[in-house]
Amino acid sequence: RLNDTPGLIKAIKAKGNIHHRRSEYAKALECFSTCLDLSRQAGRENDICQMLGLMGLIHFETGDLPLALRYYSDSLELSQRTNEPLFIAMSAGNTGNVYLEMNRLDEALECYQRALKESQRAGDKQTIAFGIGNIAIIYQKKGEYQKATEWTMKQYRSFMELGDEVHLATSLLNLGQIYLDTGELDQAIDSFTRQIAISEKLQDKPILSYGNYMLGIVQSEKDEPVQAQKALERAVEVGRSIGFEKYLCGYLSRLAKLHLEQGRPDTAQAMIPEAKEIAARVNRQDV
Repeated sequence: RLNDTPGLIKAIKAKGNIHHRRSEYAKALECFSTCLDLSRQAGRENDICQMLGLMGLIHFETGDLPLALRYYSDSLELSQRTNEPLFIAMSAGNTGNVYLEMNRLDEALECYQRALKESQRAGDKQTIAFGIGNIAIIYQKKGEYQKATEWTMKQYRSFMELGDEVHLATSLLNLGQIYLDTGELDQAIDSFTRQIAISEKLQDKPILSYGNYMLGIVQSEKDEPVQAQKALERAVEVGRSIGFEKYLCGYLSRLAKLHLEQGRPDTAQAMIPEAKEIAARVNRQDV
């Protein structure tokens, strides 16, 4: 009514963020798409860059990696033209996330290093912490565990200083995965348990479900089937409640495997059709 385009973009974006936090992806995408159209009409390049990134995130979380990469690449190209370091860092980091998911580690590392450099140029401590953690993940994937642990602990300390519990939980999750890879199972359980407690308090359901899944894997490795089953069932419960299909099929598959190992083939078999259906829907050929 007031012809306040910036205010309208801000309001619709806030609504989209609420839908995103609730994992209502279609509604979130609709809001961000509307914001993108309004931003383009008004020639607001920073808003365009941000909306491209948010739309890329929705497609990333719902498993459409090629489309996510397209939106992130467009966002990176625009941010480089405007030479806004924080937008460059965000876009480069997001692009790196897609390459990581595709297991294109060298390309992911290049993006993450660019993101860290730009965030340092901007002097933004939280974005710097994100960049540090992303580089740690690449070292973990490459099997360079000492470097991975050093970079993850550096990120953990950064988020502690910032009082950022949401991303502190992510650091603990990453640390637990490193300990699992190196066979330090007690330390892995401690990290995942601490992460789950934070995520439960914050009701951060995507990472809550994934943390329980990882805890279940470690407890299976330690031959603690009762505890593993409890953690995996919690992962399935939370993942199903938010439509977290990209990972839910893996949760179901792992839980079915546990039932089979414990001599419950009928229970395991009953879970397979749902896991296969979801895997086909989100193009998870590894499940």
